[in-house]
Amino acid sequence: MLELYVKSYYLEFIERKNNTSILDLLENKKKFPNFFEMVKKLEEYTDISGATFDGVFKQFTKSELASYEKFSLFSHGKGEYLKASFIHNKLSYTEQQLLDVIQTAKGLFETLSLLLFYVQGFHDELKDIISELQK
Repeated sequence: MLELYVKSYYLEFIERKNNTSILDLLENKKKFPNFFEMVKKLEEYTDISGATFDGVFKQFTKSELASYEKFSLFSHGKGEYLKASFIHNKLSYTEQQLLDVIQTAKGLFETLSLLLFYVQGFHDELKDIISELQK
């Protein structure tokens, strides 16, 4: 989910700007950069108004919230983390760390939805959704 999120923003703000064939990436004719290279490029991005992502993507790295690493425990491998937690009946993360992951996932869904409305040109609807999310 986190990789899909980063790839979506990477396609829209980095590759589209470079006139890359998006279909080549989606059809695997051209490889996506690794996760951390995409994060780096997104953090370096500045639009014509001067706006940047200002840490939005950097937060997923090990030097910040380490969300990528936390999500990877559940999505990669053969379930070693889950197996260990069942055997030992104990999670190695605090409630706050787990809450951070859940809130991050919720935020990913929300902002990925916003990106979809932006890309599809539904700007009025986008404003309405942002207003609702801010409540």
